[in-house]
Amino acid sequence: MLAESESKIEQRFLTTDCKFGKEAIEIWKGKTRIRCRDKEKTKSLIKYLNWQKSENEIALFTMYAYADFQIPKQFSCIFDYRNPNRFVKTNMTLNQSIWEGWFPVNYIDHGHKHLAIFKFDEQIPEIINELHEEKNKFSSVPKDSLYLGICQFENYELIKNDLIKIQKLRNKYGANWSDYYEKDK
Repeated sequence: MLAESESKIEQRFLTTDCKFGKEAIEIWKGKTRIRCRDKEKTKSLIKYLNWQKSENEIALFTMYAYADFQIPKQFSCIFDYRNPNRFVKTNMTLNQSIWEGWFPVNYIDHGHKHLAIFKFDEQIPEIINELHEEKNKFSSVPKDSLYLGICQFENYELIKNDLIKIQKLRNKYGANWSDYYEKDK
């Protein structure tokens, strides 16, 4: 458990390497129906099971969350994790969170993966369309696929600078880069 206010600003971003296609969404909705058939029918569960993707919405599978926070939550920047100088400023709202891909909740849980449904104020940015589209039950993401970060634009510069620093340390020290992280400040 880590409150967002307790997390380091340069670590306040979600990551994703794929968007869920219609096929994967239907597979996982089916799994949710089965697993939750005897559970309380919460607002989050009903909302997810009845959700139909609109033109400016996308389902992204986010990796290990940086902190705990409630949704809906606004974000304003998407960046290329491996090339953090590449970014798009865009307003979006994280409206739904499906914990580990099968249990709808009204929060993001620190250290866990989530199927996260975002709604954009405008159209979905092109950088999102470059993500691998998952159509299967289990991940088929190629190893070197695009990996994106999602953050608040006001935190982007600190995040970008930290990622660049880590890349330089990895290039110089390899797997032991973290031994030199604090020394390099």
